[in-house]
Amino acid sequence: MSDFVIEEKDGEKILEKYEGTATEVVIPNGISRIGIGAFSKCKFLKSVKIPSSVTIIDDCAFSMCSFLTSVEIPSSVTRIGDFAFDDCGSLTSLVIPNSVKELGAGVVSLCENLTSLVIPSSVTEIGLGAFSFCKSLTSLVIPSGIIEIYESTFEGCENLASLVIPSSVTMIDSSAFIKCKNVVLKVESGSYAENYAKENGIEYETF
Repeated sequence: MSDFVIEEKDGEKILEKYEGTATEVVIPNGISRIGIGAFSKCKFLKSVKIPSSVTIIDDCAFSMCSFLTSVEIPSSVTRIGDFAFDDCGSLTSLVIPNSVKELGAGVVSLCENLTSLVIPSSVTEIGLGAFSFCKSLTSLVIPSGIIEIYESTFEGCENLASLVIPSSVTMIDSSAFIKCKNVVLKVESGSYAENYAKENGIEYETF
């Protein structure tokens, strides 16, 4: 465990920093939180396995890990922080477990090769710019617990063709779909999302 800088606060074991050079990392069991920027800019990191003791992945935890391709997130995690996986250019898929309630701002922004992302029904909050500039993302389903879609959430998702928006959504920021030239919104008839699409000249289909 010499490569892991661990600090204990209020009974929590927080992984503050990873100082190793391994390409495959298994985080020690007993860690409850992956701290801010703990793995940020780890240029060797290709895969990481997170233990079931972890409940929070903090802001920028894995940001700018250019060669990261595989992340195993356990069903104990409830929050994935701002920019947690920002600019992970080699990440092609991410499985978010059905325990996560909050996805932070820019959580996977600039993940240009991300093609597969499933947001579970447990998620009730998605931060601004969460999926911005995910240029390879072609489809996504917003879960029914979401009420607001914030600024720049899908900005620059130029290949996003299908986005399902539930009737629970009652606010979509005017900048949510900047540079989404191919998007078709799948919306419920009579919903706020349908009216938003009409008012903003965005192609849509009802279901």
